[in-house]
Amino acid sequence: MHTLSRRAALSYSAAALAVTGAAPLFGHVKPDGTTEHHVSIKDMKFDPPTVELKVGDSVSWKNLDLVNHTATSAKAGWSTGVLKKGDAESLVITAEMAGAYVCKYHPQMKGMLVIVS
Repeated sequence: MHTLSRRAALSYSAAALAVTGAAPLFGHVKPDGTTEHHVSIKDMKFDPPTVELKVGDSVSWKNLDLVNHTATSAKAGWSTGVLKKGDAESLVITAEMAGAYVCKYHPQMKGMLVIVS
């Protein structure tokens, strides 16, 4: 049986994603079956801007910019609080948290949490 090196496996995976048009995963499955999704705050943007997740999954926002940011719900009343450069905050997602969010300091920065079944 032939085994692939880690580099070859990653190259083949990247090629498969490019050919199929599939989106990469931005998270990892935890032992309890939920997924932790990661959002970078960089260049005054949330990356990825939209996260598809299930109720019970978590999202971790990490600020890679020089200025302070938040991820704050446009309607649902949740927030990460202030994230200084290098700070991260995780929240477990409930159904009520779905929808748009912004940075309270920079409202042009927009993100979206989409609940999928």
